[in-house]
Amino acid sequence: MGPIQAAGNPVAYVRTIQTRLFLDGVRRRSSREVPVGQVPERPAARTPEDDVVLRQALLTALRELEPLDRAVVVHRYLLDSDVATVAAELRLTPQAVRSRAPRALARVRVALGTDAHVPTTTTREDAG
Repeated sequence: MGPIQAAGNPVAYVRTIQTRLFLDGVRRRSSREVPVGQVPERPAARTPEDDVVLRQALLTALRELEPLDRAVVVHRYLLDSDVATVAAELRLTPQAVRSRAPRALARVRVALGTDAHVPTTTTREDAG
């Protein structure tokens, strides 16, 4: 019997692997990052370099969150999991996920500043 079958829940197993690989990659890249004094003005058209800068800023903003808030944001918005799934995986109540997610996302937006475009979406599930 393989590890996926032994886990009992293949979706949860794969999601755990995704999360761990993501975090491992972040940890590896952090040792090679070079801080810059000032981020240059962005041109009107987005370039691949712009995406890299935005991605680095997002990773930095996520690192500033508490681990549980970071996990909620990653699962809820990056992995696009529903509230019930996030609650089950992180052993929280759905209400805790619904209250933590927007507050943590607001802190990420503050860290990114006004120049970064972060889409704002509210679903019926988020509201109640």
